[in-house]
Amino acid sequence: MRVNTKIAEEFFELQKELPTILKAYGLSGNFVAKKSGIPQSSFSRKMKRKEFSAIEMLRICEAINN
Repeated sequence: MRVNTKIAEEFFELQKELPTILKAYGLSGNFVAKKSGIPQSSFSRKMKRKEFSAIEMLRICEAINN
């Protein structure tokens, strides 16, 4: 049995596209950080390095969608 890498690839792509997504929705990183419960400094660092955890990305997606 092989492990499907598609989910991991899509997760990485979502992180890579996050700045573009925020811009398209007219949202600031500060707003999304606050709404998702991630400290602003951590949010900025993680967005630059593309190192959000799966739970953080779930919270970010919920913040964007609500």
